[in-house]
Amino acid sequence: MQTRDLDYFIAVAKNLSFTGAAKQFQVTQPTITLAIKRLESQFDTPLFLRDKKQNSIQLSTAGSQLLVHANRIKQDIAEAQREIDNLKKEVIPLGLPPIIATYFFPKYVPKLIQKNLLGQINPVTIGSDKLLDELVSGTINIALIAHAPAITQSNRWGEIGQKILLAKHSFSIIDNVQQPLISKTGPLLPEEFLNLPLIALDDNFIHATVMNYLFEQGDFNKKIIFRTSEIQSLKKMVEAGAGIGLLTDLAIDNDDPLIQHSILFDAPLSFNVYLAYRSSHILSPIEKKIVSIFVN
Repeated sequence: MQTRDLDYFIAVAKNLSFTGAAKQFQVTQPTITLAIKRLESQFDTPLFLRDKKQNSIQLSTAGSQLLVHANRIKQDIAEAQREIDNLKKEVIPLGLPPIIATYFFPKYVPKLIQKNLLGQINPVTIGSDKLLDELVSGTINIALIAHAPAITQSNRWGEIGQKILLAKHSFSIIDNVQQPLISKTGPLLPEEFLNLPLIALDDNFIHATVMNYLFEQGDFNKKIIFRTSEIQSLKKMVEAGAGIGLLTDLAIDNDDPLIQHSILFDAPLSFNVYLAYRSSHILSPIEKKIVSIFVN
């Protein structure tokens, strides 16, 4: 079977037209017709039903089934091409969400330099939820991902075969030191802070999912007055007294002029850092070395 025949078949199925497929690939219509005939001969069944009166075609049952597999085959081939291209370059795309890239990854840099591996890493800095999509699709093979086990996040989390827990951190409520909006000291229940003005990280952060989860647990007056994609911006606005914020303690430095409250909740809320890669992906020698830096 020629993969080009599958390309032509997918195009005919999409356009329901041999002529349309020929225009799409800038080939003659007989080229498309021969490709479909080769596939029909190989599978020994018609892939299209032809209505000569209406001068139209539609997929047969067998054709519909082949279309599912043809699309999957094309995705697998594209994924294999990306992986092989990366092997040739000896540059490994590594998924790094913003907080992990800033506050977690740097502690491994000395070891990566020592092993001459840092220059072979191409960081892909996007949110954990988008990184899940990139992993499952095969756009990247390895990532450090944040996950909150108590909360149902993207259903793609279960599609990743290998997940190695590297660290576990808490979520905290941060407040202004000079004029705090929260009078209580110590741990907080959700009802003790969710009605206050909130400065929130945007949807690129797992914090947005956690915040939405907390709001769903009761009848709270949602007061998110500002969303930001910058961790430092969140801290500075809280420091200025604009509102309180939700932040993992991984991103809170000892010298930050902020009050930090832990959260009391039935299901412990934790910011877990995992090294993740697809079970179908065979780690290259360089990838194995990089993985070993994080897990050993």
